[in-house]
Amino acid sequence: MKEQSILIIRNKGMGDIVHLIAALEAMRKRYPEKKITLLTQKPFFSLIPDNLNVQGIELSNKSSISETLHIIKRVRLEKFDRLYDLYCNPRTALISLLSGVAWRAGFNYRVRKYAYNHHFIPDNPNKHLAWLFTDFFNHFGMDLEYLQPKIEYDLASAARINSFLNGINLCKPVLGVNIHSTYQAKKWPEKYFMEISNKWVAETHGSVMFFWGPGEKASVERLLKDKNENVFFTHPQLNLRELAALIDKTDLFLTADTGPMNIAWAVGKPVTVLFGPTTPEAVAPKGDKHLVLTNQELDCLRCHKEQCNNNRCMSEMTPEWVFSKIRSRYFTSKNKAVFFDRDGTINPDPGYIDDPDKFEIFSDVPDVLHKIREKGYKLVLVTNQSGIARKIIRPEKLCLIHRKLQDELIRSDAAFDRIYVCPHHPEYSSSGGKTSCKCRKPEAGMLLQAISDLDLDPALCFMIGDRESDVLSALKSGVTPIIIGSSSVKSVSDKSYLRASDIKDALRIISQKEFPAFRGISQNPTNCPVES
Repeated sequence: MKEQSILIIRNKGMGDIVHLIAALEAMRKRYPEKKITLLTQKPFFSLIPDNLNVQGIELSNKSSISETLHIIKRVRLEKFDRLYDLYCNPRTALISLLSGVAWRAGFNYRVRKYAYNHHFIPDNPNKHLAWLFTDFFNHFGMDLEYLQPKIEYDLASAARINSFLNGINLCKPVLGVNIHSTYQAKKWPEKYFMEISNKWVAETHGSVMFFWGPGEKASVERLLKDKNENVFFTHPQLNLRELAALIDKTDLFLTADTGPMNIAWAVGKPVTVLFGPTTPEAVAPKGDKHLVLTNQELDCLRCHKEQCNNNRCMSEMTPEWVFSKIRSRYFTSKNKAVFFDRDGTINPDPGYIDDPDKFEIFSDVPDVLHKIREKGYKLVLVTNQSGIARKIIRPEKLCLIHRKLQDELIRSDAAFDRIYVCPHHPEYSSSGGKTSCKCRKPEAGMLLQAISDLDLDPALCFMIGDRESDVLSALKSGVTPIIIGSSSVKSVSDKSYLRASDIKDALRIISQKEFPAFRGISQNPTNCPVES
């Protein structure tokens, strides 16, 4: 392409400009020296990242004839080499026709197509806009790569948002909620948003941030009236870059098909979006981290009406159903557990114990285990018992010891869910020679077997023990180690494990690091972009 300056027109809306960012980034990479100007509606140009070096010409939302004529005059003075109209409504067609640009490209729309001497007819009218725009430019020889939109807010916007957040007690994880829509047919009932928010707080112990734009503040304040100010929050008036910076502080963004939905996608936040009258394939966030929901039982979906008498496509997606989808996608589906070493951790360690009558647990163990179980953890015992290999302990006696242990713990609702024993020792085997195994700590075999048997998420689990071998076994299995007492751990950094004075202190540590239900992106997301 020999021309040095191009004008791109896409005058609305907010989401469309977000989608255009991907093509602009690809264009800037392909043509670093080219002058690129975007004609768009106020204030959407501020979404364009500064590093793309794109110039802006802005129209008012409802620009007058005189303003339109002024824009035409300015465009003519710029003397662009090419013009690409990605909107092609009557106003932009008029601007294009009178622009003075000899080479003009647009869509093949009815009478408006005559404003352009080069046309693009998409092979799929429902193709996502981020890639449809790239197709548009590539049709005319630009050879752009397909990218995902990315919004990079400036330092001043980040500083203002950080200052705002420092003044409130926002607890993680944070649900961002946008209750507004550009027109009535896309709107989900406000009371549904509040029901979802209440469920979020109850299950995650986090916070909810309610978002609003021009003319929307009053409805948010009305909705939050008399609500807990330490849980439910809203924000001051924000410009679009500040809006992006605040959305970036959320952990999940819930919305209907709106401009903020696209901003959340472009800053990399997981988005749960509710679609009814519009077509999700064309505008919904792409990627496995997002959840796109529709009421597939209706035949009237994708009608693109702005007003609807019954609004069933939105209202019949109940808060219970939506939250069940959120829970299955973003909340952990696996269990959590606390692993315990035996000798020296839950009972005194005088040496090899072969007599149930000589086996006693520490007095505070039942209460500690009960409180850990109340926090939703499985209880697992993992113990090296090389006395069996040494023929010091008989297997049937070990079974009696563990039966006594369980009988005592069950009275406090603190019995172990599983007990795993390694009977091996590298110097002793039934054949008389040396032996090796994968279960003897510091190997991770017992923990890994429990993780498989109980469907555990290692990132949610702890291992409490009194020796270095307990720490190493935990680290090898992805479990957080807690060592009690004063035993030294020489082979790993002290930053790789936690230390407690005793088992009660370990309970305190676990309580402080208790994991919320919300875990972010599911490990097994569906590949389907739309769920029914």
